[in-house]
Amino acid sequence: AEAALAESVRELWRRKNFDDLLFLLLLLIDACVEPVPRVSMTAGGGGGSLGLIWCMLTNCREEVVACVTDPECKAALDCLTGCGLNDQVCSYQCIVSHESPLFERFSQCVLQRHNCMKNAAEVPAEPVVEPMAEFRGQPLTHEAAEEILIGWLGKERH
Repeated sequence: AEAALAESVRELWRRKNFDDLLFLLLLLIDACVEPVPRVSMTAGGGGGSLGLIWCMLTNCREEVVACVTDPECKAALDCLTGCGLNDQVCSYQCIVSHESPLFERFSQCVLQRHNCMKNAAEVPAEPVVEPMAEFRGQPLTHEAAEEILIGWLGKERH
């Protein structure tokens, strides 16, 4: 655990940006002073723990086996494993680069149905935001919303 903490601190320090330095401080407080729930969830939320493995194999055996034996789905898992701590951009790039029905089923089982990583995200009650009906003067269709979502990835579909 101490070696993993030291590696995480080195990685976050190496990035030298405000968000990662703030996360580094919270990580140290979580490890040395008192638990910081959001940090504990991100840093140790089951990643590689016996509890995570037990949950995955008990509840999602078929999805896990299907994913790790499929080259594209396994590539998604390997890519995500390679992402740095708290690196949402890397995670997003892995997900959109290796999208597949198998990876979707794996994710739905492990992350949503059984919450094997013990993530706890509350839906905020405020502010109440009404969905957009138009974008750039045109009705906001499902296709247009997808284009907005993946916008910076260009025309390439993953």
